[in-house]
Amino acid sequence: MNRSNEDKYCELTKKFRELFDQELSDDELNNKTGGIIGDEALQLGVYIWLHNQSAIEYYVSWLPHYRGDSHGIIYKNGKHELLATLPQIGKVTKAELELRAELERKGLI
Repeated sequence: MNRSNEDKYCELTKKFRELFDQELSDDELNNKTGGIIGDEALQLGVYIWLHNQSAIEYYVSWLPHYRGDSHGIIYKNGKHELLATLPQIGKVTKAELELRAELERKGLI
C-alpha cells in the first residue's frame, strides 16, 4: 500500500480488516469502485464507496445463516455503523421490501 493511502485510510482499512479478515488494495483505495468481500470462489458480500468516497457501505450474507446478514458503513475515521438487514425467514414487511429495493439499487445485493 502506498504511504498516502495508508495514512489517509488507515482507520477505515483497519476496521475493514478486523471485520472481514481482508485487506483493501491500493487499487481499491485509489479507484473507489467497490468490490467483493471474500474472494471469487467464496463471495460473502459486496461493498461500495459513498459519502464523497470517505466511507464504505457493505452488505454481507453470511454463509452460516445462524449468524444472519450484516449491513453497515465504515467511515474514514474507523467508525462502524450497523444498518438494517433483510430477514432470513418469516413474513416480509413493506419496510423490508423497500430496504431490498434500496440495496438492489446500490448494487449491494
